[in-house]
Amino acid sequence: MISMPVVIDDEELKFEGDEGEEGLALPLSEGKRTIRTKSADPEIESLYGKHKRGKLVLQPHFQRLFVWDRAKASKLIESALLAVPLPIIYLAEETDGKELVIDGQQRLTSISRWETVPAHWIESAP
Repeated sequence: MISMPVVIDDEELKFEGDEGEEGLALPLSEGKRTIRTKSADPEIESLYGKHKRGKLVLQPHFQRLFVWDRAKASKLIESALLAVPLPIIYLAEETDGKELVIDGQQRLTSISRWETVPAHWIESAP
């Protein structure tokens, strides 16, 4: 696991195209913020368990709704069963310890909806 703090000065934080757009400013606190990143390789079962316990929020207010069809979700599950590496997901930790999905919501929602597969299938996957 790698953890690297990054300090950002809120006054220097600007986004392209936000000039003159009143009312769209983010409610950022004054001063500096610390962003910590860490690289991890969580198991699907661990992420699924966090979701079921309410510790992983798949649909935060800023996420679009689930749009994948069954075929696409099925291909993801097949890839996981074949031990094909899945793309990176990005999470943000809230002050209450919950993690919000920033990127990977379609994949994680597909996995969370796939509840009827016997555990021995997952354990015996190559």
